[in-house]
Amino acid sequence: MDIESIAVRVLILLNIQIDYTHSSVSWNMTTYPAMFGQDVMLTCYTFHPLENSKDCPVRQWSGGTDGRGLMYNGFSSNEEKYEEKANLLSSQFSLIIRNFSITDINVNYTCSCGFYASTHKLQIDEKRFQYSPDTANASITSHNDTLKIKMQIKKVYPLPNCTVYIGNRVVANKVRLNYRKSGLFYSVGFVAEYKLRIEDCNKQPRMQCKLKKEQITFEGNITPSCSDYTTETSCNENTSLTEENVNTRSSSEHGIAVIIVACICTLLVALVVLCVLARKHTKIIIRKMCQMSKETGNSNTTIECIPKPCTENENHETHVLLT
Repeated sequence: MDIESIAVRVLILLNIQIDYTHSSVSWNMTTYPAMFGQDVMLTCYTFHPLENSKDCPVRQWSGGTDGRGLMYNGFSSNEEKYEEKANLLSSQFSLIIRNFSITDINVNYTCSCGFYASTHKLQIDEKRFQYSPDTANASITSHNDTLKIKMQIKKVYPLPNCTVYIGNRVVANKVRLNYRKSGLFYSVGFVAEYKLRIEDCNKQPRMQCKLKKEQITFEGNITPSCSDYTTETSCNENTSLTEENVNTRSSSEHGIAVIIVACICTLLVALVVLCVLARKHTKIIIRKMCQMSKETGNSNTTIECIPKPCTENENHETHVLLT
């Protein structure tokens, strides 16, 4: 190793920064999303009077947990961890952090060009960072008219958005997950049961959980055949009948109503006929009694025929007074 390289490494370790001003340079993270375990890039931008990064007498990156020097004019303090990417004809140069880990987050980083520098914290947030889960498993089973789901994801960031499907039908969108936070990361669990519909028979249920850059899919076994269904209600507590069942039920109720109305009409007609027959029969009996009374001259029975005697006019009302 030559003297120049040794001197550079000493400068990096000492992190010599003299009277830096915070103009003409700035930096931000240019990897999106930043994924733990992969490479993450921080890019420094130069402005007037520094037209290009070649105008920087010294290009330097420093920071991390102990705030030490990381890169100095392309030389790395740890070649396995840090690397520079620079185009001297452009107005930017970058720091590549390999195998990005929890120790690389929520700490300050400084990019400097000569006496100009920019320092701020690389802060974790749910929009720009992702940690793919260490383990993820689920059990999705269906029996008769019930779909059961049990899912568990360990160590993930941020919280995933999970949706339950049966075939192409969305059963539950963005389900509510049970979670526990440990440090920066989450452990997630989910348990639920759903009632199957008629259209869900012979379909594959699945649960899809989306992160920023990837999607985790859990698949279950094919649901039972249509002949095995005993109910047609929808998922969870929100029960609703399918369109086919509603139409069938409406037709049945309409048929029952027609039968009831017909029975009532028939009964009314029968009652009217009975009343007419009874009235006619009563008139005949009264007429006969009038005739018998007149022939026998029964003194105990007083018969009044209004307005004429029974024998003379059958169309008038006849009143019988029995004493």
